[in-house]
Amino acid sequence: MKAIVSINGVSPPCEPMSMTVRSSDLYSDSTKRSAETGKLLPYLIRKDIVTIELEYLLSESQTAEFEELISSLPLSVEFYDCGNLKKTDMYTSDRTKEMLGTAENRIYRLTFSLIEI
Repeated sequence: MKAIVSINGVSPPCEPMSMTVRSSDLYSDSTKRSAETGKLLPYLIRKDIVTIELEYLLSESQTAEFEELISSLPLSVEFYDCGNLKKTDMYTSDRTKEMLGTAENRIYRLTFSLIEI
Protein backbone atom coordinates (compact mmCIF):
# COMPACT_ATOMS: atom_id res chain seq x y z
CA MET A 1 0.00 0.00 0.00
CA LYS A 2 1.38 3.40 -1.01
CA ALA A 3 1.95 5.98 1.75
CA ILE A 4 0.57 8.80 -0.42
CA VAL A 5 -2.17 7.27 -2.58
CA SER A 6 -2.97 10.36 -4.63
CA ILE A 7 -2.66 14.12 -4.88
CA ASN A 8 -5.54 15.68 -6.83
CA GLY A 9 -6.33 12.20 -8.15
CA VAL A 10 -2.78 11.61 -9.46
CA SER A 11 -0.52 8.95 -7.98
CA PRO A 12 2.93 10.35 -7.02
CA PRO A 13 5.81 9.13 -9.24
CA CYS A 14 7.34 7.07 -6.41
CA GLU A 15 7.18 6.32 -2.70
CA PRO A 16 8.61 8.90 -0.27
CA MET A 17 11.99 8.17 1.25
CA SER A 18 10.55 9.35 4.57
CA MET A 19 7.15 10.50 5.79
CA THR A 20 6.15 11.99 9.14
CA VAL A 21 2.50 12.60 10.03
CA ARG A 22 1.85 15.14 12.79
CA SER A 23 -1.41 16.27 14.37
CA SER A 24 -1.73 19.60 16.14
CA ASP A 25 -4.42 21.74 17.70
CA LEU A 26 -5.15 25.38 16.88
CA TYR A 27 -5.89 27.73 19.76
CA SER A 28 -7.21 31.28 19.68
CA ASP A 29 -4.90 34.24 20.34
CA SER A 30 -6.97 34.82 23.47
CA THR A 31 -5.68 31.57 25.01
CA LYS A 32 -3.70 32.68 28.06
CA ARG A 33 -2.77 31.67 31.56
CA SER A 34 -4.88 32.83 34.47
CA ALA A 35 -3.19 35.51 36.58
CA GLU A 36 -4.76 33.99 39.72
CA THR A 37 -3.92 30.30 39.28
CA GLY A 38 -1.38 30.25 36.46
CA LYS A 39 -3.47 27.56 34.72
CA LEU A 40 -4.09 27.63 30.99
CA LEU A 41 -7.42 29.00 29.80
CA PRO A 42 -7.61 27.26 26.43
CA TYR A 43 -9.83 28.50 23.63
CA LEU A 44 -9.67 25.70 21.10
CA ILE A 45 -10.50 26.63 17.50
CA ARG A 46 -9.75 23.30 15.81
CA LYS A 47 -8.38 19.87 16.80
CA ASP A 48 -6.12 17.42 14.96
CA ILE A 49 -4.83 19.49 12.03
CA VAL A 50 -2.67 17.10 10.00
CA THR A 51 0.79 17.99 8.71
CA ILE A 52 2.66 15.49 6.52
CA GLU A 53 6.41 16.01 6.15
CA LEU A 54 7.75 14.28 3.04
CA GLU A 55 11.15 13.56 1.53
CA TYR A 56 11.56 12.16 -1.99
CA LEU A 57 14.54 11.12 -4.13
CA LEU A 58 13.58 11.84 -7.74
CA SER A 59 14.98 12.08 -11.24
CA GLU A 60 15.05 15.51 -12.89
CA SER A 61 11.85 14.83 -14.87
CA GLN A 62 10.06 13.36 -11.82
CA THR A 63 11.05 16.44 -9.79
CA ALA A 64 9.55 18.82 -12.36
CA GLU A 65 6.39 16.66 -12.56
CA PHE A 66 6.07 16.51 -8.78
CA GLU A 67 6.63 20.26 -8.31
CA GLU A 68 3.85 20.97 -10.79
CA LEU A 69 1.57 18.45 -9.05
CA ILE A 70 1.92 20.10 -5.61
CA SER A 71 1.75 23.72 -6.81
CA SER A 72 -2.04 24.08 -6.98
CA LEU A 73 -4.33 25.03 -4.13
CA PRO A 74 -6.13 23.24 -2.58
CA LEU A 75 -4.65 19.77 -2.92
CA SER A 76 -6.94 16.80 -2.36
CA VAL A 77 -4.62 14.28 -0.67
CA GLU A 78 -5.31 10.61 0.04
CA PHE A 79 -2.78 8.97 2.38
CA TYR A 80 -2.37 6.11 4.81
CA ASP A 81 -1.78 6.84 8.48
CA CYS A 82 -1.17 3.67 10.54
CA GLY A 83 -3.10 1.59 8.01
CA ASN A 84 -6.10 3.94 7.87
CA LEU A 85 -6.87 5.64 4.56
CA LYS A 86 -7.52 9.36 5.03
CA LYS A 87 -8.53 12.03 2.55
CA THR A 88 -8.25 15.76 3.23
CA ASP A 89 -7.65 19.11 1.54
CA MET A 90 -4.12 20.44 2.06
CA TYR A 91 -1.65 23.05 0.87
CA THR A 92 2.10 22.81 0.31
CA SER A 93 4.50 24.62 2.62
CA ASP A 94 8.05 25.66 1.72
CA ARG A 95 9.80 23.27 -0.64
CA THR A 96 13.51 22.42 -0.63
CA LYS A 97 15.18 20.88 -3.66
CA GLU A 98 18.74 19.58 -3.33
CA MET A 99 20.74 18.29 -6.28
CA LEU A 100 22.77 15.15 -5.61
CA GLY A 101 25.24 13.28 -7.81
CA THR A 102 27.05 14.28 -10.98
CA ALA A 103 25.84 15.63 -14.34
CA GLU A 104 25.73 12.07 -15.70
CA ASN A 105 23.89 10.62 -12.70
CA ARG A 106 21.88 13.45 -11.17
CA ILE A 107 19.03 12.97 -8.68
CA TYR A 108 17.15 15.46 -6.53
CA ARG A 109 16.07 15.36 -2.90
CA LEU A 110 12.72 17.15 -2.66
CA THR A 111 11.40 17.90 0.83
CA PHE A 112 8.17 19.67 1.70
CA SER A 113 5.21 19.57 4.04
CA LEU A 114 1.53 19.19 3.25
CA ILE A 115 -0.66 21.03 5.77
CA GLU A 116 -4.38 20.46 6.23
CA ILE A 117 -6.53 23.45 5.29
